[in-house]
Parts: sequence; C-alpha cells; structure tokens
Amino acid sequence: MNKNCIIRNEDVNKILVGVPEGHKHLRISMKLKNGAILIFQEATIANILRAYITVKTHPNIRAQEL
Repeated sequence: MNKNCIIRNEDVNKILVGVPEGHKHLRISMKLKNGAILIFQEATIANILRAYITVKTHPNIRAQEL
C-alpha cells in the first residue's frame, strides 16, 4: 500500500467546515470521490494555515516543517 497520497481538486467530492454538535472546536470533513473521508481538528487546520501563510508571504522562507 502506498503511504503517500496527493489529493487534487478533482479528487474532492465535498468539504464541510463547522463545529460538530456537542463540540466547541472547528472541524473540516473532506469527502473524496473514492469514498475516503478525512477529518481535521481545529489545531491541525490552524497549524497548516499558519505554515502556508508563512511560506506564501515570507520573502526568504521556502518551506516549513511542523
């Protein structure tokens, strides 16, 4: 089984962003066309977003490891 996976826009069927009932923190649920569902917790989303913004906006930083 290949452990590396690239998710392209055309692989995504639906993305739902919100706070699940009975919870306080944001989640992202990503349903892929192959039937797989990926669920990201708020802390994971926030860390990825911070790293993305840093790499996209910083004049010298080309990559960031979390």
